[in-house]
Amino acid sequence: MTGGSDGIGLEMCNRLAGLGFNICMVSRDGPKMALQCSKIERSHPVKTKSIVCDFSKVCSIAEYTKIVANEITNLDVSMVFLNAGGSIPGTTYDLTDVETQTIIRLNFIQPIYITKALLP
Repeated sequence: MTGGSDGIGLEMCNRLAGLGFNICMVSRDGPKMALQCSKIERSHPVKTKSIVCDFSKVCSIAEYTKIVANEITNLDVSMVFLNAGGSIPGTTYDLTDVETQTIIRLNFIQPIYITKALLP
């Protein structure tokens, strides 16, 4: 579950844990993610794993493989939910080139790269 430490991602983690699925949460905020994983384990008889990764900064399939895929090689992964995303308030015209590239990488390239990294 990417973007699992809050919002829709966290709700999906809680609902899946309620169905008995173990949870592997990926998020950029390690302390927040650790707290949420702890809450899930207290509320449901499941195991959790957390991986810190800021998808707005990862730029290659090789990086996703190193940071995420290699960390889950011993897990039986049934489902993957890609919820990481973001925006910058304002008009597209006012975004800097760096802001534009960050949003494109996070919202459009990231789901493809992480999927490719996770495929066998």
